[in-house]
Amino acid sequence: MKFLKKLFNILFSPFSFLYHSVYLLSYRFYLSCLNIPIYARFPRLTLLDLCYIFEEFLRFVCLPFRLVLSFFTAKSAFSPVYGSITFSGIAKIANSLMLNHYTVCDIGSGKGKLLFYLSIAHKCKGVGIETYAPYVFAHRLYSFFLGLSKTITLHHHHITTKPLPQADVYFVLGLGFDSTTLTYIQEELSSLVSRSIVVSVGVLFPALSSYHRDTLSLPYSWGYCDTYIYHCIDSTDKA
Repeated sequence: MKFLKKLFNILFSPFSFLYHSVYLLSYRFYLSCLNIPIYARFPRLTLLDLCYIFEEFLRFVCLPFRLVLSFFTAKSAFSPVYGSITFSGIAKIANSLMLNHYTVCDIGSGKGKLLFYLSIAHKCKGVGIETYAPYVFAHRLYSFFLGLSKTITLHHHHITTKPLPQADVYFVLGLGFDSTTLTYIQEELSSLVSRSIVVSVGVLFPALSSYHRDTLSLPYSWGYCDTYIYHCIDSTDKA
């Protein structure tokens, strides 16, 4: 039965590939259009996004091979969402919280897009935590390329092995962590939200329910997603 299911998937993978390709190209073009005002103001972010687009093109070229390979590899019970927030989405968060000269900790910072934007556009200091080695390499490469090596600090370790660094804002891509790790992060942040701002993507934090919460629907690389901002009323006045 499993063999027939895999055979069916292989036979129909070309149709899936075409549909997936058209969707990805159309949506990426839409996201790029949203970023046009930001491209005009910050040339370094334009160059950075061109690098990201080139990476996506390479992944697009390899998509048929990755689809076929996925049929023969075991899938884990938890499938995290891998992706990034758009520049336009970051701008909405930064403008709503008036983030200028803040220290921002990005938990699961990936290739550094959030921290790069806030550093260039809002003069923020960044602290990234990332465990996936290829993302760490890309993060440091882009940081050097943009001249932000002294502004952004990247820690290469699993989030549960060390305490969270001090920051004014903590950003968490909640959809990218399993339940155990997410529970640990939530417990760590519960003692920090009284003096800091916590931004969670796609996941509510019950432990922070007693604090003020704003909800924004923002564009991400996988689609629009609710983003929750937890803070005390006076924690947004740090500048």
